[in-house]
Amino acid sequence: MQANLEHVVDKVDSPSYSESEPELGDTASAQEPEFEPMGILQEKDATPEKRPGDVAGKIMALAGLGVFTIYSWALVLSNDPVSMKWFALHPTLQSLGVLLFGLGILVLQPTSMNQPKAKARGFAFHQSLILFCGVPALVIGTLAIIRQKFDHESEHFTTWHGTLGIIAVSWLVLQIVLGGGSVWNKGRLFGSNPKRIYKYHRASGYLLFPLFLFVIYLGGGWSKWTSNVGSKPLVIIAYVVGPMAALVGVLSRARCVILSLHGPFA
Repeated sequence: MQANLEHVVDKVDSPSYSESEPELGDTASAQEPEFEPMGILQEKDATPEKRPGDVAGKIMALAGLGVFTIYSWALVLSNDPVSMKWFALHPTLQSLGVLLFGLGILVLQPTSMNQPKAKARGFAFHQSLILFCGVPALVIGTLAIIRQKFDHESEHFTTWHGTLGIIAVSWLVLQIVLGGGSVWNKGRLFGSNPKRIYKYHRASGYLLFPLFLFVIYLGGGWSKWTSNVGSKPLVIIAYVVGPMAALVGVLSRARCVILSLHGPFA
């Protein structure tokens, strides 16, 4: 798995890539990185590159992600979550899911095409945080609010928060197909040239993440529940300032050499 990921990111980002080169996952051209006993890569390129502003962007993103996640959990846990029934899982797991999505982006950003080992390692963390942790949290949180509405015979998608939320979740399914299909099983899902699909996946991710943050803003900043149980100043900090800080922090670390699908994305 590690070797396949290393080969994918090296070939996808290489300026000299062509369809005549070995396909994704070709183990003949992918070498397994060497590990020390504690699992630390020995290769020189195992350390992500450090670019000006990356640390500040990371701190800003983490602060933004953390503030709305922590406040969401605090509101639920301090207001009798048992009495909320299924609803208690919605703000907690949705905020946690978006937090994990943000972390999944941050761990991949400091790597570049000149560091195949570091990029492969970041790619592995990227998949683990998003696919195996963030997606389950988000799906459970979404199903919880749907169940809550069914139990109370409430109408669905009556607000922009609900409408854009289900659009974002549906988009997420496509995002997983694009990402997984261009990497898993040597990228065979999309034929002999999964490079372009992988670029669509990255470009799509940088559009989908802001949509999730906007849904957080609508749900936390404008819902009756937060206005009833939360403090107005804290609500503004958590659900207005928080998502904005997260977005600015994440985008400040992205490196788009050319703002098109033909340019490498960081």
